[in-house]
Order: sequence, then structure tokens, then C-alpha cells
Amino acid sequence: MRKFIYKNENGQVCIEAADMDLTQLAAEIGTIVNELYSTLYQQEPEAADFFKTAVVMVFSHPDSPTWNVNEKRDGIALCAMGKKSK
Repeated sequence: MRKFIYKNENGQVCIEAADMDLTQLAAEIGTIVNELYSTLYQQEPEAADFFKTAVVMVFSHPDSPTWNVNEKRDGIALCAMGKKSK
């Protein structure tokens, strides 16, 4: 893998990796999910359970936008998360 960059709109989250194999990248993403879940669970266990369910659905549902292929952007990969419809 050449390079992976993710930055959210307000700059609060930034993941940048170079020369990382795909297993390492998946492990890093798993670590981030674990940190979010653990922090949320300590503050509000019910919200953490909802978060866990939502993350599993976002990653496993065949229609999830997570697995949509975006137009190639000069070696930069972007992550997408779905939003619940109102």
C-alpha cells in the first residue's frame, strides 16, 4: 500500500499511513473503533451498545456506503459512514 490519508471536516481525526500492509491498516481501524467503543461504554453503556450495532451494520450490510467505490483521488483513500434516515 502506498499511502492512506483520512481527515474529517473539522480536523479532529487524522489517520495517515505509508508503507503499511492491509492487515496493519485493518488492525489500526479496529483499534480506533475499540477506543471509541471503550470510551463510550465507560460513559454510557447503552449508547455503546447502539454504537457497536451500528458499526457492525455499516461494515457488514451489502448496501452500506462503506463499500461504495469512490472516484480515484491521486492515491488518497476516503472512508464513508452511512447515516440513519429520519
